[in-house]
Amino acid sequence: MARVKGAMMTRKRRNKVLKLAKSYWGSKSTHFKMAKQAVIKSGTYAYVGRKLKKREFRQLWIARISAAVAPMGINYSRFMYGLKKAGYATDPAYPSKLIKLIEDYRLYEYDALPADYWRAERGREDVPEYVMEPEKPKKAKKAKKEEVKEPEPQVIPESPTKIEAIKIIDDAPKGEFSFSLSRQMYSLNGVPFVYSTRGETYAAIARAFGLFPKEILKFNDLPRNTDLYKELVPGTLIYVQPRRNEAARGLEKHVLEADDDLWALSQRYGVKLAKIYKMNDFDVHYIPREGDIIRLRKGR
Repeated sequence: MARVKGAMMTRKRRNKVLKLAKSYWGSKSTHFKMAKQAVIKSGTYAYVGRKLKKREFRQLWIARISAAVAPMGINYSRFMYGLKKAGYATDPAYPSKLIKLIEDYRLYEYDALPADYWRAERGREDVPEYVMEPEKPKKAKKAKKEEVKEPEPQVIPESPTKIEAIKIIDDAPKGEFSFSLSRQMYSLNGVPFVYSTRGETYAAIARAFGLFPKEILKFNDLPRNTDLYKELVPGTLIYVQPRRNEAARGLEKHVLEADDDLWALSQRYGVKLAKIYKMNDFDVHYIPREGDIIRLRKGR
């Protein structure tokens, strides 16, 4: 029975912790052991902090409501008891919602009005001191003219053959690539690559683009024990930047043929091999078969 290795899941678990520890100081954001301890401790502090924040804001809401109802001769507890008896304040978050309504509609401005304001304006004796401003009569809405929308022209999507076509990089915009374009470059799925020439090796290509040899192996999903100094077959496709997490828009699926394998598929579409395994729920023991449908984009 073949030995099962857990390198992919181990790296996934570690990357998850390092992502949570991003921007932490020093080795707490780069070393897994230190990052794991920092994430556990920060999660504990965050839990306590949320409880303290809720406690402080609740005290603030009670203080604000108490100050608002003090001129009426009642305190907070009697005010909330009356609201509950009247059918209000059944929501635990009612104090915060009440404060928000008072601030949003500036209801506190009515406290500054004189006691005889409404009597002087309306000439009525039965208007209480604390009343809301009467609603203004609504203006009649004008009938909108119905606009006849013209049908949008149908856009014919590009053919998969055109999307998959290799593009030649002549003049790259400034800042798009971090290496010199001293040789002919090509692009597939937005990822630059080169074709090897006679006598070239992985190490030579890495040196030409200012990369570490291990980076070339990582960008092309090659085994770690690959011979970096073995002469390559002329015309071998070598990516010099990390590939994408999914294929270009319009290339959702691929039907395997007789001699296809997943690594060649990842090189053809410029997609990381691990992402192809993940999108299709494959394990390390998957054997490609002719006619299998391989998903190349998420959510399809």
